[in-house]
Amino acid sequence: MSALGYEHFVLKAFELKMLESDTTPKTLMRSGDPAMSANADYYSDGNITMVIIGTSYAMSIFVSILQNDPEIHLSNEEAKRLDDYLAKILKSKTVTTVTKCIEEFKEFYNIFKPDCFRYTQDY
Repeated sequence: MSALGYEHFVLKAFELKMLESDTTPKTLMRSGDPAMSANADYYSDGNITMVIIGTSYAMSIFVSILQNDPEIHLSNEEAKRLDDYLAKILKSKTVTTVTKCIEEFKEFYNIFKPDCFRYTQDY
């Protein structure tokens, strides 16, 4: 995953959240999230705090979407695993660790929402 993959991950979370209140699909542009953290230019160890904030907020959105979907019933183990991803992000010291965690999270998330990252898998 590249810096652009990080940007798309954060933007995708906000786009999905916006769909909950408005069924018209929206495409956000760089820094289009409320905290303006979805920007590939920030994806470096020198900006690790912004990367952690953007990633953890995006993951929280993805998790809330799963938890609020009446068709998805997370087991206690699955819910804990989602919490563990967030904890791992919050403890990250490098973008390499963040990248690995995002990839693992996306793989797990795809079990429940297989088309969610369909267009961002190559980043």
